[in-house]
Amino acid sequence: MLFFSIKNQFEINNYIDLEFNRKPITLKIYINSKNNNKYKYNRIKNLLAFLNKISGVKMEHRKVLKFLQIIGVIFIIVSLVEIVFIIVMHFTPFTLNGDSILLSEFIYAAEIVPLSGTLLWIFLIIATICFLILGFFMYKIILSKKIESWPLAKYMVVLGMVILLGGFVKMNFLVLLGKINISTISGSIRFQNAIYSLTYTPIMVNFLWIIFILINCSILIAGLFVTGIAIKWTLLQEQTENS
Repeated sequence: MLFFSIKNQFEINNYIDLEFNRKPITLKIYINSKNNNKYKYNRIKNLLAFLNKISGVKMEHRKVLKFLQIIGVIFIIVSLVEIVFIIVMHFTPFTLNGDSILLSEFIYAAEIVPLSGTLLWIFLIIATICFLILGFFMYKIILSKKIESWPLAKYMVVLGMVILLGGFVKMNFLVLLGKINISTISGSIRFQNAIYSLTYTPIMVNFLWIIFILINCSILIAGLFVTGIAIKWTLLQEQTENS
């Protein structure tokens, strides 16, 4: 952190707090324009202004790293919650053909659910695990804190696009899975309708499915936030270089 204050028209007191090998050091600069020509005085003032700007970038750098660390932790938490929900749903009984049957017993059965439904369910599980890995990856990278400003900006842009793309793909899995027909003796019913119907499933499954959708919406919002901050961070880097 850098702090500069103008004492009066002729004197400047400057206190510079920096880090050297992660150890804080403080530098004090005292300049009296009465003993220096105006040219040198202005040059030093410009230098101090530039250092102030760099200090602002460093502070923003720390904030961006903290933001990414929070996003990584959120992804880890929501992915673990989703995995728990998936396990619970696997052992949730569905009332089909007058019999109680677990989801894990018919979601992989070709005579009840088409192959596309089974694949969508597997892809949904894989997508959840991928977001869990992404959360651990983000958290590990941020903990190292060795990434510089420009690589961080590029990393955030790519990361934001990956989150958005992954969120849209996962949402498509949920929508398509909900439209899959489950075969019964009396006909067929869509998977989503069966979930929302108390005739086929307990009310707990309704809440679990709604939470799945809400979590995926939050992932899309997180992707928008990461992309927006990445663009802002890139512009800040360009302004710093141009100055």
